[in-house]
Amino acid sequence: MDAPVSLLVHLPRTFDSVDEPHAYEFAALRLYVKPAEIVENSEFPGEQPPIAWPLDDLAAAGEAIDNPSVDRCLVLEGDDLETVLPLLQGANQLSVFESEGEVYSLIPQPLYPGESGC
Repeated sequence: MDAPVSLLVHLPRTFDSVDEPHAYEFAALRLYVKPAEIVENSEFPGEQPPIAWPLDDLAAAGEAIDNPSVDRCLVLEGDDLETVLPLLQGANQLSVFESEGEVYSLIPQPLYPGESGC
């Protein structure tokens, strides 16, 4: 058998493998922030109250980015991530977050190994 093909067919047992599927456990989360677009008398089922944002004002959090879809980007880790993660896990695509009297939509993105910042 050709050597490269043999390597692929007979992989050494030293590779880490996953026995059971599980959610990726991330140590940092990138959040894109934009003002929420509230549509009066929309046809969305039900009405969701805004979720109170527990950290610094979202209007000034993180850094401004040059993107027409979002205004700001911030990275959460450590205690800040532990504080916000349960709120995000209870949220859905229609959830908005209230900070200093304004409402915002958030787009979360886990940071993978080798990624950092915005």
